[in-house]
Amino acid sequence: SGAFFTMLFGNEKFEHLVGRLNLAMMTDSEVDLTSEESSVIQERRQIRLAVKLAALLQPFVDGDENFSDTMTKHAQELAEVSFGEDMLHTIGYIYSNEAEQALGSIGAKWEARGHSIKTKMAVVGSAWRMYRKMRTVNLKGEDGEEDVAKKMEQDKDMLPLFLETVWNVSLIDIESTIKGVCQKVLADMSQGPEVRQRRMEALQTLGNILMAAKSQSEDAKDFMKVMEE
Repeated sequence: SGAFFTMLFGNEKFEHLVGRLNLAMMTDSEVDLTSEESSVIQERRQIRLAVKLAALLQPFVDGDENFSDTMTKHAQELAEVSFGEDMLHTIGYIYSNEAEQALGSIGAKWEARGHSIKTKMAVVGSAWRMYRKMRTVNLKGEDGEEDVAKKMEQDKDMLPLFLETVWNVSLIDIESTIKGVCQKVLADMSQGPEVRQRRMEALQTLGNILMAAKSQSEDAKDFMKVMEE
């Protein structure tokens, strides 16, 4: 269920930054959504997140000198939830890259394309490893029947690969969503050019802060440790 993804990736703490993950929504939905319905839900998600991001950046826009310190403390708290550090680094990278693109960096655009390909290849890689693992395990006992003990052992071995694949798929969702959010905030024509410029600078600053966040826990991205907890 959606609660599983919240528990695993600490998504509740990150809801103001990434919203509700598509995988969590799909597992909770009792009906199959059409492509059009899914697009409407995603657009609403991005609009809500854009409003929250604009509010998060506003102190910087207003000249608050404590913005960096406040965001650093906030990032440190988020880094301690399960997968928090990796979530922050992913979000921070997109923030920083989108800000750089908006500020006129051509290199940032090419870098973003390479990063997107790398993220998608990670999904293919983890899914392929899981498939190969399933193909190489023999679950039959000496009598030709399925060996329950072997099945349990396989499930235990497969879990980290399954969770890694789920994580990588979620990263694609998170990155594409945040890109749309950033573009809405930075291209908000209801604001003057000076405010939009300040938002770009604020977003770049926030992105760098999130990318620098470090968890104090060694188990922050240990799939089995997270499940045990």
